[in-house]
Amino acid sequence: MLLILSNSYDGTADILSSLCHRDELFRFNIDQWSQYDIRATTESIILSDPVGRRIDALHRDTLLLWRKPIPHSTEFEHGRPDRTVLSSQLLSLLRGIHRTLTPRRQVGLIEPESDNRLAKIFQLVSAKNYFAVPDWELSNLKSAIASNDVITKMLGNPQLPDGRIIYTTAVDKHNLARPFPWFLQETISNGQDITCVYIGGECFYFRSSYLRSAESLDWRLEINTEDESPWSSIPPEEIGNPDEKIRSLMQEWNLHYGRLDFILDAKKTLWFLECNPNGQFGWLDDRETLTLHKKFLSAVLNPDFRISNRE
Repeated sequence: MLLILSNSYDGTADILSSLCHRDELFRFNIDQWSQYDIRATTESIILSDPVGRRIDALHRDTLLLWRKPIPHSTEFEHGRPDRTVLSSQLLSLLRGIHRTLTPRRQVGLIEPESDNRLAKIFQLVSAKNYFAVPDWELSNLKSAIASNDVITKMLGNPQLPDGRIIYTTAVDKHNLARPFPWFLQETISNGQDITCVYIGGECFYFRSSYLRSAESLDWRLEINTEDESPWSSIPPEEIGNPDEKIRSLMQEWNLHYGRLDFILDAKKTLWFLECNPNGQFGWLDDRETLTLHKKFLSAVLNPDFRISNRE
């Protein structure tokens, strides 16, 4: 049985669930944890959902898919627990499941700890062997980056406690609040946003119609708005046939899946920005054929793409 560790608002998990037979799938939404009956012992980890279905997460026939289980606390019957402690408790349970199943090769496609292993600075240093990378620095006292045309963005979680998100923003490097470890990168203001969905060795490319400018550098600002710019599928020939470079990079990083973001400039140079090893792709897929979701699910179930300790 496929055990998806996710959350109630993950659209990718919704579609993957719809593609599976009910008896072949168990989904645990971490933000709805209190609606499940949870019982873990040395012998088994039993999860029972609100309608009475159950799974032993440690059973030899369980296959785990880690689909962004992001914890959000909810109220206990007699009060609200400390959010940090509750989140830590829940994530410790889920990490215990994946650490137990990994050496048994029962974890499909997504390495749960890949975000930590592939920190963005490591990605930028490593990717330079394959792609152009905009000049960058992280500095806490003063900037030495050559360009005066720079952007800043967060290396970690860009969401503030009040829900606001820090997007990629053009800044004056001389007027930044110091000391603070700012990440700065040379701006490529007029290029086209390109993303690649990499699934088990196959590359699927998409281009955004978003018009980048010095005042508006982050296409995510339009997400869920009426004016959201569409993305369209493009052949690799239009961006210099980067398949082999991407495959080599993903093999070097021991990833079977990832969503890689680039900028294509006017000279057709493909600039690497980052790789999200568990990135969303739902808005890119054809809603009629669900090609990407079917490819993704097939790769999850493929024994060749199981996660092992060496990864």
